[in-house]
Amino acid sequence: RLMNRQRWLDYWQNIYSRSLSVLPYFLLLPQFISGQINLGGLMKSRQAFMLVSNNLSWFIYKYDELAELAAVIDRLYEFHQLTEQRPTNKPKNCQHAVQVANASIRTPDNKIILENLNFHVSPGKWLLLKGYSGAGKTTLLKTLSHCWPWFKGDISSPADSWYVSQTPLIKSG
Repeated sequence: RLMNRQRWLDYWQNIYSRSLSVLPYFLLLPQFISGQINLGGLMKSRQAFMLVSNNLSWFIYKYDELAELAAVIDRLYEFHQLTEQRPTNKPKNCQHAVQVANASIRTPDNKIILENLNFHVSPGKWLLLKGYSGAGKTTLLKTLSHCWPWFKGDISSPADSWYVSQTPLIKSG
């Protein structure tokens, strides 16, 4: 469908540009034949006509780029709308331990990733998260590092903590 539209656009742009190149000759041919203008005047008039028509034809020649720009702007607007709808839920900021009680972590479309989470990690202690790929380990770490707002329950973690994941996470700020 996109290729057909591009072909159609190229076709009409080609017809437009070819008709503009001969139009001044047809308009000035009677004056040239009657001797009112000479060949040099005909060429100057054609050149002036082409300069004016090229500047006025900018929209026709740039239509595909303008359509692409409009599509990019639409996608950016949709992305902006999604970021405004993002919840502002964040774990509570605490100074020392990581505390999770009766928590569930969800996807943005409200599907449960992890539920009934309960654990406590004291300062200086380690916790190994083990599970199959896609179980939600990285999403839990994103939640603890204040990067994933789609959760319910009581989650407290120090804002300056770092978590080591199987995929690298970079905290903003």
